[in-house]
Amino acid sequence: MLALIRLSKRVKTPSFEQIDQKLYEWFVSVRSKNLPISGPIIQTEAMKLAEKMIVKEFMASNGWLEKFKKRHDIVWKQVSGEANDVNQETVVEWKQKISRLIAGYEAKDVYNADETGFFSEVFLLSH
Repeated sequence: MLALIRLSKRVKTPSFEQIDQKLYEWFVSVRSKNLPISGPIIQTEAMKLAEKMIVKEFMASNGWLEKFKKRHDIVWKQVSGEANDVNQETVVEWKQKISRLIAGYEAKDVYNADETGFFSEVFLLSH
């Protein structure tokens, strides 16, 4: 019986290794502070590093960004529901305020702001 072994592709060493290393250190530092980072922010920081290191041939293209993310196992995930993002006193105050605002209405007349279906139904019925 013949066994097939699939060799995984090796991730190449980046052409601009110093920029890659410094940028990854910056990335880790920023993420450790729970600050959001996007692709364009990484590209801008990479260009700043290249300029600072006087590397004129470097381009932080979208292709370069994808390879950078792959080399460092970076994936974009939406950050939501983090308790540290909201002051709990503010939450309590708004809950009380909303309760007062809707006190005179029946539950069927109270809509959540993300109920976009309401607008489309009203629009369709009026046209």
